Amino acid sequence: MSTPTTFNNDVIVNAKLIVSGDILFGSAISTGATTNYGNVENKKNVTVGQNLTVKKLLFVENKTYLYNDMTVSGKIRCNTLEVTDGFTTTYGINSIPNVAISGLDSLSKDLGTQKRLFVNNDATMKKRL
Repeated sequence: MSTPTTFNNDVIVNAKLIVSGDILFGSAISTGATTNYGNVENKKNVTVGQNLTVKKLLFVENKTYLYNDMTVSGKIRCNTLEVTDGFTTTYGINSIPNVAISGLDSLSKDLGTQKRLFVNNDATMKKRL
């Protein structure tokens, strides 16, 4: 085994640097242009200072924390959804059928109001008004 060469100053390579074995970095790596690393395994934290684009699937094997707004332009599918600090949404008119909400499949309970009641179509009653 040969003795490694140590450089105490910057090393400039004006053409390709081809390495057939492992490369170890003591701190940072940066590039001035588009870089294609192929498969990369990182054993420490990664910080991205700008946008990160993933062109295919993103797999996360543990918890994911998002510390700001999230925008999803497609569907969200999950086994269990837990909301711990409020939930706000806007539903289109008649987009949720009454049978989908427990207890709203029919008016089986007393209905009371302190305002007027308007019926736009026929009203059928089984008892007197």
